[in-house]
Amino acid sequence: MIGAPYAQGRAGESAEGSLVDAVRQGDDAAFGELYRRHQPEIARFVRARVGDHGRAEDVTQDAFLSALRRLRKTDGDVAFRPWMFEIARNATIDCYRRSSRTEEVSIDADAMQAADAGRLPGGPQPELSLVTQESFASLREAMHELSDVHRRAIVLRELEGRSYREIGARLDLGQAAVESTLFRARRSLEREYTELDSGRRCRLVGAAIGRLAEGLESDRDRQRLDRHARRCSSCRRRARTLGVEPMLGRRTVAARAAALMPLPVFLRRRFVQDAAAAGDAGHGTSAALAPAVEVVSGVGGKALALL
Repeated sequence: MIGAPYAQGRAGESAEGSLVDAVRQGDDAAFGELYRRHQPEIARFVRARVGDHGRAEDVTQDAFLSALRRLRKTDGDVAFRPWMFEIARNATIDCYRRSSRTEEVSIDADAMQAADAGRLPGGPQPELSLVTQESFASLREAMHELSDVHRRAIVLRELEGRSYREIGARLDLGQAAVESTLFRARRSLEREYTELDSGRRCRLVGAAIGRLAEGLESDRDRQRLDRHARRCSSCRRRARTLGVEPMLGRRTVAARAAALMPLPVFLRRRFVQDAAAAGDAGHGTSAALAPAVEVVSGVGGKALALL
């Protein structure tokens, strides 16, 4: 009798170990099952530390996205439940740090000595400008690649700031369905953004252009080229050079919505890292660039509308 609960616990750990292995092999349904099992208690844990219900929901989602990324990048043994609590704890600490930053103080440039103004870290940085434009362009295209329901969920949450209850009413979904939909939408957005930002999408489209130029027509290649070429001038030029004319439609509602979105959390992190790398490669200004990136990304602002 004494050993029964222990045996059941060991069996549960073994089952979760199998799910972790499946996630690492690319099985999204396996991670969905881990999410279903642990999301309620992780959400309670985060709410107790963050306080604000809406912010806690986003921190919980971000913690699970972080767990998915880590599982796919590592192969060590993981006791998923305590490991997930540790990730959630770190996510709440990050949230606290972001929310407790001091407000910026406006500086009167006219009243400042030229020598002092030159020491400020927030001056124009060519490296930062390049990073922002490339990142924003990738985000716009990644938004266009989402399914309609995922795109609407992202816009309602990130752009309009709707609560999960309000999103459910708009999309005719229950609370649990809203949570899983937003999780999948954010994961899809990150996957699309990574493929675009790394240049892999251009390589795939380049191969499609080659096949089309050789007369190997396929709907998949044509659709991939047409979608991508609307926003990628280099792939447009390449296609036309090889005698393939992309079908360029009008700018979609999705693209216009993406142009108004604040940067999602995962993109803000990468944005800071990319800007810091650009600074290190240029004038050693990585430490100075990070605050500037936070100003540009706007956390709650409409940074992309500036482009």
